[in-house]
Amino acid sequence: MPVCGPSIAVSDCIPLPALFRAPSIRGTLVSLYFYLIAESELMARRVWLASAGTQVGSEGRTMSVRIAVLGLVIERPGYGYDLAQRLEERCGAWRWNTTGVYTTLKGLERDGHVRSRSRAGVGSAQTVQRTIYDATRDGREHFREWMLGLSEPAPVRQDLDLKLALATPELLPEMIALTRVEEQRCVDELQTLGNAQPSRWDGSWSEAFTGVLERNNRIRVLRARIEWFEEVRSYARLVLEQSSQRAR
Repeated sequence: MPVCGPSIAVSDCIPLPALFRAPSIRGTLVSLYFYLIAESELMARRVWLASAGTQVGSEGRTMSVRIAVLGLVIERPGYGYDLAQRLEERCGAWRWNTTGVYTTLKGLERDGHVRSRSRAGVGSAQTVQRTIYDATRDGREHFREWMLGLSEPAPVRQDLDLKLALATPELLPEMIALTRVEEQRCVDELQTLGNAQPSRWDGSWSEAFTGVLERNNRIRVLRARIEWFEEVRSYARLVLEQSSQRAR
């Protein structure tokens, strides 16, 4: 009997008995890990597609802070600190290190995607020369090509996933305990998101994304992760039972 999440079709899941055709406990654990990862990524991918409303292509490109900074420069030229603040406001969920914006700008300039010019500050900062960055024609074309290209969601990978991949039967009880700790973190974050007061929408797309869509996507991903933890514990307990029977 396949074990599936509520949003996953039965045909997309691997039947449970197939996992236990491995000749050893170790083989069973490896099969179990790849099964759970595949199902977790399938669920996350469908959540992402439902939230973003787009199609996934086989030649997706990896999004990076470089393309985000370039997009902000195209939107409005600015200096390093200004762009770092805007990056945090618009893309805070990606948890990029905004101090790397300066290095990113230099790289974009080296690649011919932006150009810099000096300008005096305003008000009390008039004596301060600021480096303002504008997008070049090549930069705009590069950004447009990326924007219109098909994108594939990045696979879900966390430290706990690797621990599960390397776990041996004697470590499974500890792995079960770790999933409960990680699950509680997800629950706590869900409560925080649920208690947060939604910002008043000003009618702009950027506010709709950062204030509504991004939050809703995170909620769905957390819920999917919690369901996956429940499956991990179920299969871990089955493996422990099988190990115990073989030891008798």
